[in-house]
Amino acid sequence: MHTRIKKLATSYWSNDIAKASFYTLMLQGASKGCRLLLWILLARIFTITQFAQFAFGMSFAVICCRIIFLGGGPVLAREWGRSDLPDDERTTYILKVSNWYLWRGLLLTVVLLFGFWLFQAFVQKTPTINSVGFLAVALVLPFFIFQLINALYVAKRKVIVANLIEFIVNITLLLIALCCGLWWHQSFLFVLQAQLLVFTFIIIGFLLIWQRKTILHSIKPSACIISFVSLQLGGVLFSLVDIVVLKLLSTAALLAHYSVALQLNSIVAFGLVAINQNIISYIASDVKRLDKCQLQAKLSGYARVISAYTFIFFFGIVLLGYPILVLYGSTYTAAYWPLLLLSLGSLANGLCGSVTLLLAMSGRERFNAKVFWGAFLFNIILSVCLVKPFGAIGVAFSVAVATMLWNIVMLIEVRRSIGVNPTILSRRFFKKREVCSD
Repeated sequence: MHTRIKKLATSYWSNDIAKASFYTLMLQGASKGCRLLLWILLARIFTITQFAQFAFGMSFAVICCRIIFLGGGPVLAREWGRSDLPDDERTTYILKVSNWYLWRGLLLTVVLLFGFWLFQAFVQKTPTINSVGFLAVALVLPFFIFQLINALYVAKRKVIVANLIEFIVNITLLLIALCCGLWWHQSFLFVLQAQLLVFTFIIIGFLLIWQRKTILHSIKPSACIISFVSLQLGGVLFSLVDIVVLKLLSTAALLAHYSVALQLNSIVAFGLVAINQNIISYIASDVKRLDKCQLQAKLSGYARVISAYTFIFFFGIVLLGYPILVLYGSTYTAAYWPLLLLSLGSLANGLCGSVTLLLAMSGRERFNAKVFWGAFLFNIILSVCLVKPFGAIGVAFSVAVATMLWNIVMLIEVRRSIGVNPTILSRRFFKKREVCSD
């Protein structure tokens, strides 16, 4: 038994994707730790009103940043993976494609900031760009450019570099808060001003140095932009709709419990996000260049890595979820059952494999968008029906079922349109001669 486990571990660690995903997880964990420390520091130094404005502004900026990017991350990865150009020419090409997103994103950022200023001026009666809310929202500019640079590195299969840059950014923001908030100038506005100026200056400088020869040239990507934007917007709304339903139709206590469960459930999806970053460009290339037998072999390897990480994080939540909830307070242990249901949905998401990426990288993003929005509407209807009798458990059940149905429908479409099975059950349900008949 010991020899078999050792053999499996050796085989697993020899997988390049598994190793890259492990290093990605470590860097992402360090980045999240820095972000958590930053928020704790700001919450302890400044008033709850100031921190609430900051939290709202930052959340709003992150959501807007995703929308402003117009779903460019998967598109850049697909363009890189499917390109037949030599590496130098392919790099120039992908930079020009990224500029198509850059200039439109900058225009949308200006429109957003002007609109937010008008909201402050005519609704909140505070027409100033030097407020906590406006400065926090203004971070959408460096966040957007950073997201673009991050997507470029992921597309070029330099995921560790992308996450290292993210870690450096988070360390920088934390150090600015420490220096300005604790030792130098204990003003919340000054902290935000320093973060905005330093972050913007560094990220724009990096972009100009990197793209000094291509910054003024752009190429429109060969993709259905509306579908990718729809998926990006849908992903944001899908993560918010359950909170909104509980806010409107339930109690504050149940909302607090569910929010904690939702936060902990992100740990289960943590591994899947890291793995998808490392394989997205490879899948785009594999779908175009490999036959079904070769593609199935690659997907089976990806599936083993995804399933391993998903199972580890899922069982970690099952075993440690309750003790972690106790740390929040004895009343938060009621969030354990919603947490388990949400984790089951995330487990199903991981076990279905790279269905979303397969469809998007093979040019079937329209189908992705339709299925996602169908699951989104189903989730809303079921959540509204179950929130009154079952509270947070009913909402968590709705999210889990919608996630499962969404992945199952896409799995069926992958089998029908591409003819492969991206799950770890491929050997049982699909015979080798059936996949490799060509």
